Amino acid sequence: MTKRKRYYVGHCKDERRNEVFASADTPQAEDYPQYGFSTGPFRTKRGAVWASRFGAWYYTIAQAERLALAEDAKEAVRAILGE
Repeated sequence: MTKRKRYYVGHCKDERRNEVFASADTPQAEDYPQYGFSTGPFRTKRGAVWASRFGAWYYTIAQAERLALAEDAKEAVRAILGE
């Protein structure tokens, strides 16, 4: 049985950017040398992508997941209303 992959945000060492990546195991520095540190695990890719875009605007992983879901809901309503 294979382990389920979880999503993490890798914070690049040399640049001020973040990348979303999936890993079945907890990321170790030896496996991901391009990142200074990583944040996660996130339950959904949506939460990880939101966290990588908005950086430090959340306190917990669960809060990032909720904010990402709320943002997607707002975008869906705007699309339905044609705004």
